[in-house]
Amino acid sequence: MGRNKEQNEKNREKSRAAIISAAKKCFAETGYVNTKMSDVAKAAGMSYGNVYWYFPTKEELLKTILQDGFAAREKIIADSSLTGGSSIDKIGAIIDGYINLYRNDSEFAAIYTSLLALGGTEFFRSLGLDAESLVRGQSELLISVFKLAVQQRTVVGIAPETLSALFLSFFNGVMITYRNQLALLPQAEIRNSALRLIGQESVFYL
Repeated sequence: MGRNKEQNEKNREKSRAAIISAAKKCFAETGYVNTKMSDVAKAAGMSYGNVYWYFPTKEELLKTILQDGFAAREKIIADSSLTGGSSIDKIGAIIDGYINLYRNDSEFAAIYTSLLALGGTEFFRSLGLDAESLVRGQSELLISVFKLAVQQRTVVGIAPETLSALFLSFFNGVMITYRNQLALLPQAEIRNSALRLIGQESVFYL
């Protein structure tokens, strides 16, 4: 009985992951608005009813994808803030983590940037999503890192909240502008541009 329950749980998790993966592919290639739940079911190799059992609406599916994506970014900041070295070392680790994540999860980048183009915060709100709550975690973690950097005078002496906003805006801009060519951009160039934006003159070469 216990083994069957455990196996059923594994099967459910596998099915759920397959649906999310299929949805990311569809949303990235076709666009969220143009994708139907039947398209997701076909891409996942499942019946529409099976997909509906896990995700009753397309909005719920999108919300899960966004939450997972932002949670991954929060983890990068949290892990980097625990590394040794100076505050600028921590910021450098965050930048590298963001770059690698965007490159390895290009589908999320495509989905998120397409949603920004559709109206950003207002579009999220129309779907019943609180965009501010989605990014709040990473913003708060970034602010704590930038507070330390300002105290150590390793970045320009302005409010950590402003530095956090500049940092996130920079990477949003990179995603929007280069989402199809991000893998072609030299990582050191992206890193140095982000560091210069926050007033760090030191240049890192990878």
